[in-house]
Amino acid sequence: MMKDDVSAIPVNGCNVLSDYGVVVNYNGSVKKEFINNGGKWYLFKTESSAYGDYNVTGYNCINVSDLNTNAVFEPFLYFISFCLVICVVLLLKWVWGGLFRVN
Repeated sequence: MMKDDVSAIPVNGCNVLSDYGVVVNYNGSVKKEFINNGGKWYLFKTESSAYGDYNVTGYNCINVSDLNTNAVFEPFLYFISFCLVICVVLLLKWVWGGLFRVN
């Protein structure tokens, strides 16, 4: 429901969660760091290695399309939606009951 906007993060290379709100992309000898701000990821820093490609054999590469930093709010939003549906149903019952009341 609340997926992050990861359009700035490249899908090639190895993407690693390095810290809360930081994704590092290793692609050959280029390392790019992305930070999260409100569910959108922005390029923060770019580094190039003068010693060749980065060794990512010990890293856990992730799929960036699965990032969902605001997932903690989903149950709250579902609860609010459920309450609104109940309120609308009760309001409709009250309005229709008043319109078709037989004295």
